[in-house]
Amino acid sequence: MSFSADLKRYRQKYQKRTRDVFHRVVDLLYESVVNGSGLTGAPGQPRDTGALALSWTVVYESPTRAVISSNSEYAIVIEDNPRGVTFQNHGPHSVKLSRAAFAAIVEEATRDVLGAAT
Repeated sequence: MSFSADLKRYRQKYQKRTRDVFHRVVDLLYESVVNGSGLTGAPGQPRDTGALALSWTVVYESPTRAVISSNSEYAIVIEDNPRGVTFQNHGPHSVKLSRAAFAAIVEEATRDVLGAAT
């Protein structure tokens, strides 16, 4: 094997791992926002009807950009909870809590993909 071939294999392996970590980060963020997460402290979406939880989607705009969003008109109301509504087991601030724990999510995703040695 040549040095050039070794570099090419390394680059391909690195790119695959980077892509895998990125996708795992997106998965963990989506899971945190929609269903809640012990890692982030996010409670997830209220489950009265389940419509709000089902309204969240992930769109990959490019290999390095994904958007997690909801088309629900009341998603922002639930997120900000201006009326101080009490929810049972799920509730407000899942997006804010998930974003605040982004570094922890990246660490978790990296461990998931690369193993405990990282």
